[in-house]
Amino acid sequence: MERKTLRGIRHLTLRRVRRCGSTEDLARVFPSLTELTIEHLDGTAPDLSALRRIAGLTIRVVSSGKRP
Repeated sequence: MERKTLRGIRHLTLRRVRRCGSTEDLARVFPSLTELTIEHLDGTAPDLSALRRIAGLTIRVVSSGKRP
């Protein structure tokens, strides 16, 4: 499988995230992010340590109640 990088994406919002595994893929695919918002459904903060390598990235995690 070919691995793509989307360098033009600066702002990303992930909605209704139920499980958040490693953020290695996010860091690799979106190396130019400056703003990331994650709407996390189960209330526990995801491990975002892999995103530390993106200089200047602002991360916002919003805990949201489960929805149908």
